[in-house]
Amino acid sequence: MIQDSPWEDRGLRPPRMQPWSRSLRTLLLYLLLPWPGAGQFDVIGPSSPVIAKVGAEAVFSCHLNPSTDAQDMEIRWFHAKNSELVHYYRNSQDILEKQHPEYHRRTELLKDQISQGQVALRIHPIRTSDGGDYNCSFASSTHHSAAQFSVEVTASGLDPRIHVEPGPSGRIKLTCMSPGWYPEPEVQWSGPGGLLLEPASETRTIAGDGLFHVESSLSVGENSTGHLTCSIRNPVLDEDKKTHVSMADDLFPRISPWTVVLGVLLSLLTLCLVVTGIVLLRTRKAKALLASDTWCSSDLGPALGDGALLAAPAFSHFEVTLRSRPSAEKDLPHKTSCASAVSCPQWTCRTKLHPGWMQHQP
Repeated sequence: MIQDSPWEDRGLRPPRMQPWSRSLRTLLLYLLLPWPGAGQFDVIGPSSPVIAKVGAEAVFSCHLNPSTDAQDMEIRWFHAKNSELVHYYRNSQDILEKQHPEYHRRTELLKDQISQGQVALRIHPIRTSDGGDYNCSFASSTHHSAAQFSVEVTASGLDPRIHVEPGPSGRIKLTCMSPGWYPEPEVQWSGPGGLLLEPASETRTIAGDGLFHVESSLSVGENSTGHLTCSIRNPVLDEDKKTHVSMADDLFPRISPWTVVLGVLLSLLTLCLVVTGIVLLRTRKAKALLASDTWCSSDLGPALGDGALLAAPAFSHFEVTLRSRPSAEKDLPHKTSCASAVSCPQWTCRTKLHPGWMQHQP
């Protein structure tokens, strides 16, 4: 036996459910059921390379999509080079015990918007070694995600200066130099009208701070007059620094006819002085020889016996001591004065010039 429903006993029809109530019930059921992707997120980092200047600061930002509170998450920043730990955040505080020594006291995690899932890492001061790829990773109790981005470190050096000095064969050597560049810069010489010039030499050295010191030399001749430009370009910032020098004709050495004449006269004067010095030197040697004791050898002949070589007392200027040539060399029992040094095969004479005596020619 089928019982009538209460609505039928009263002669009433059962109420119908309105469409809006069905939608509300469906929405409530959807909200109460667990989401398939609940607790998941993606990390979004810089979409283009971050430019960081040496000595300045750089800020690297990462955020979560969808926006999620990251205060209780574990956040790590890695330098892809050797997987160096740059900064570590956990349990709402910075953990720096495992930080790589190269980043000690140079990092700071900016957490002003961490409740919206956005944080940033500040590094100061930037070094040349900070360039490369970085990873920022977020980890919750149920999910982990990371993003990678690139950092390009750069530095523009001092304004270049040009050093001018004489070169070989009457040319001029120009050297353009500037320190403090990173990465390795491009150096270019140009002449009037922007004509590119080939440098004679280039050197690039790395200083202790990792920055490049560049020198570029250019050799120019008389036909290179006008404005010359040295330009050094930073390839990362796409900017350059220039310096100019004006080459005038009077910078190049020229040989004057008067210079040739003067050179010839100086050479002749030097030759005359040398000849005069030689003559004076020989004269002094001759006088010194006469003033010293000398031995001579000549034939006395019969003149010694008859006294023909004996000079008048007024002209006596040589004191002659006759010695025998044999080994005994006994002095003769007499001395005599003569007008010149005398000797013979059997005898020798030693003469001594006395001051103030005059030479007498027989």
